[in-house]
This record gives sequence, C-alpha cells and structure tokens, in this order.
Amino acid sequence: MHGMVPALHVAVGAVALLGFWTAALAPKGRPLHRLAGRIYLWAMGGILLTALPLALSYFGQGRPLPGVFFLYLEVLVGASVVVGPRAVRLKQDFAAYSSGIYPVLAWAQLGSGLAVAAIGLWAGQVLLTVFGLVGVGRSVQMLLQRRAASPAPGWWLREHFTAMIANGIATHIAFLGIGLMRILPADLAAKMADLHLSWFAPLAIGFGAITWLRVRHRRRFARRRPASSRVSAAPVSG
Repeated sequence: MHGMVPALHVAVGAVALLGFWTAALAPKGRPLHRLAGRIYLWAMGGILLTALPLALSYFGQGRPLPGVFFLYLEVLVGASVVVGPRAVRLKQDFAAYSSGIYPVLAWAQLGSGLAVAAIGLWAGQVLLTVFGLVGVGRSVQMLLQRRAASPAPGWWLREHFTAMIANGIATHIAFLGIGLMRILPADLAAKMADLHLSWFAPLAIGFGAITWLRVRHRRRFARRRPASSRVSAAPVSG
C-alpha cells in the first residue's frame, strides 16, 4: 500500500501535467479547453488526495518540518483548485462567489501561511518562508477583493487564470521535483535540490505569467468600458 500511493501520485501528476498544457494551449471557452480543464482539476484532486498520506508519513519518520510544509501546500493548492472553476461557474454573481467557502479559504491560507513563514524563519528554511508568504499574499488579495464595493470588470476571468496558473505552478513543481529528478544525472539533480530550483523556477515563471496576464486583462477590460465611465462629465456652462 505504501508503495502504491507514491506511484499513483506520480501517475495522476502526469495526467495533470498533460491536462494543464492542453487546456492552456486550446482556444479558450471551446469544448477542448473545458474538457481538458475538467480533467486537469480532477487530476489535481487526485494529487491532493494521494499527497495527504505522503505528507503525514513525515511525522512518523520524525521529520515534522516537511510534514507541516506539505500539509500547508494541501491548503494552498486546494484553495486554487476550488476557486478556479468556481469563478467561471459564478461569473454572473460576484456576491455568491465571494461568500460561502471563499472567505474560509482566504483565512485558512492566511493563518497557515503566517505559521509556515514563521516556522521557516525560526528554522532558517528559506523555502518554507517564501511559500508561507505566498499564501499570505494570496489571502490578502482575496480578502481585499471581497471587501471591494464592486468587482472590477472581468473579475471572474482574472480569478480563474490566477487560480489555474497557481495550480500549474504546483503541477510543475511536482514534475521537476519528483519526475525529472529521477532521470537527471545525480550530480545535477543534487545541485538543483540544493538551490531549490524545482520549487523557485516554476514559482517565478508562474508569478511572471500571472502579472503579465493581469496587466493585459486590465487593459482589455478598460477598453471595453463606455467612454462615459472613463472620463468625468464636462461642467455645465451657463
């Protein structure tokens, strides 16, 4: 049983990687994009399910730090798995989207992110500190959006691609940290592990993609707004 869980985890991860890139490259909104997205999310659910016993096993090995970290990743990735499709499903109802489980996920990420960042600082573990702060940043973003008087135009699309790229970061971290390491030369794999490249490279690329898409998204929806909403009314003379 113990050997089956890691093997299943890797197999589901391969499906997730294929589903992510199929959805990313397919025309948005088309049947292939939706089908690949559903397969990807189901695979991510399988990853979360199989990762749980692997995370808990660290405590049995007397290694609580990686155990805490991987349990935290369950919260971080699980939140994105829920938020991504929910934004599309409730795109006509921001009030419904930003209520219910949404604040629960935001506060869960905030609390666990602060705890993991603090543990990372205490233990001198840069990896824990950085990823803990990622959760804090995402939770603050979610809570601020929830408090907004009105959602920004196209909010649902921004929420969707932000969550899906966050999931993609997790997928590629798993691929680089587990699958790729097994086929690389031992010395190269050791150097990558020492520098945490399998963690930080997908994180940096993913955040760059999110930033670029958010700027593009903001410009796109700014052009769609009517002129009367972009400029103030001229003063009435006479």
